[in-house]
Amino acid sequence: MIQVEHLCKQYTNHNHTVRAVDDVSFSVVENERVGIAGGSGSGKSTLLRLIAMLEKPTSGTLRLFGEEIHSIQNHTEIYRSMQMMFQNPLAVIPPRMNLEAFLLEPYINYESYGYSGSKGRYP
Repeated sequence: MIQVEHLCKQYTNHNHTVRAVDDVSFSVVENERVGIAGGSGSGKSTLLRLIAMLEKPTSGTLRLFGEEIHSIQNHTEIYRSMQMMFQNPLAVIPPRMNLEAFLLEPYINYESYGYSGSKGRYP
C-alpha cells in the first residue's frame, strides 16, 4: 500500500542544513497498522508530514498502491487510505467527543471497511 524509498528531507537556514529525514525506506501493506517511534527531533513528524503530502521531500520516492503520491490528482483517494494524528491530540480531539467516536470518524466519513455503526464491528 505505502512504499517509502530513500526518502530525504533537508531544511536550510542561511548556511546551516539540517537533515530531518535521511534515507528512510520501508513499506506498509494493506490493513497493517504502523506506529513511528523515536526520540525528540528524530524526524517522526517530518516523515509523516511528507507521507501526508503536507511537505515535499528533498529526494526519494513515496508510492501509494504502486503510484507515486505526488502524481495522484485525486487527493481524496490518498486521504481515504491514511489518516494522521498530530502530536498534540488534546488540541485535535474535540472535548465532547469520546475517543472511540474520534478514531472511527474517518472510517464513517469514507465508508471504509463496511463500518455500519454497530458495536463490535470495528475496522
